Amino acid sequence: MITDWPAGQPELAQLCNIEDLPSYAQAPVSGVLVQGMGTLDQAQFGAASRSGLAPALGGVFNTAEFVGLASRP
Repeated sequence: MITDWPAGQPELAQLCNIEDLPSYAQAPVSGVLVQGMGTLDQAQFGAASRSGLAPALGGVFNTAEFVGLASRP
C-alpha cells in the first residue's frame, strides 16, 4: 500500500517506490491513497478509498494500470 501519493507529478523517490516496495514486501502494491484524504468528507473519502484499494480490499484499484501510468514521464 502506498499512502500520501501526490495529486501532481510524483518525485523520483515516489516513482522508485512503485518498483521497490513490491520486492521488499514480497507482494504487489495493493493500493494507492492520495494526499489529503483526511480532509475529505465521508462520501468523498469513501469514493477515494474504493478507487485506491485493490479488489481484495474492497476497491477497484488496478495495480498494472497504475504502474504503467506512473512510470510515464
